[in-house]
Amino acid sequence: MGATDYKTIDYKSWEEFQRSGLFWAANRFLHLFGWAIVITVNANNEVIKAMPARVAFRGFVREIEDEGFDKLHSYLEQQIPEIASQTRREFELDRAADEKKAQERPKGYQIGQG
Repeated sequence: MGATDYKTIDYKSWEEFQRSGLFWAANRFLHLFGWAIVITVNANNEVIKAMPARVAFRGFVREIEDEGFDKLHSYLEQQIPEIASQTRREFELDRAADEKKAQERPKGYQIGQG
């Protein structure tokens, strides 16, 4: 990745991660390897603990799968413009950094030299 600083990190809540469908998608992937991210909630349904765990099951029942795909589809539909914009900005920063490095190289420098 290119230039990254703490301004580019936007922390989100576990609740938002769940609502987006990304929590389901992450666990769906982790289930392939017998892992999952497990959360513990309090009486108000607020996440109080999250940690990785080994699990003996793989996948979800059909209703959870359908709900997960619906949530993820909605999230992506809303977020694609911002994701595309962020990707373009990151590409432009990387390109500018590469051009600056190229200008700083000694004349006659060839890629692969120290």
